[in-house]
Amino acid sequence: MELTWSESYLIVALRVLMPFFRKHGFRLSEIDFGFRDGDYIVFKENSFHKPKEVKFIYNPGFDVIVSNKISLVELKNKYPEFMHLPTDYQGEEGLKDILKEYIVFFENQFLTK
Repeated sequence: MELTWSESYLIVALRVLMPFFRKHGFRLSEIDFGFRDGDYIVFKENSFHKPKEVKFIYNPGFDVIVSNKISLVELKNKYPEFMHLPTDYQGEEGLKDILKEYIVFFENQFLTK
């Protein structure tokens, strides 16, 4: 059985993101793939006090939305050390690489504060 584009990219995204978010106390909250509106994965923090939500939109386009307000793709330009982050990717390896770079950005700017 051959995987569809959506299924193979979802697997790549989960392999990169799941270990990172589990380590930081988040749980997988929502997955949407294979639909016309796009593919994304949502993680929520396991906290009753200040629940954070992180949404990785990987098709169409690419963005990381924190708590439904902050776009990391837009915000990266305010941090010189992260200005190099791409806003798009090509292929499964490109998706893997961009996700790894953005989780470093997310960890440095949101989880260490």
